[in-house]
Amino acid sequence: MAAQEAAQKAPLFNKAHLIDKALVELGGLLNEMVERIERLENGNR
Repeated sequence: MAAQEAAQKAPLFNKAHLIDKALVELGGLLNEMVERIERLENGNR
């Protein structure tokens, strides 16, 4: 029974893991965008 429960929870864990990875990647992209915008603003002053 425990093995069956683990098998049912595995896809959910995998999805959570993928979402977590995607969020980390999005966070990195947002940081890059903010840095570029700050550089542009600093260059225009």
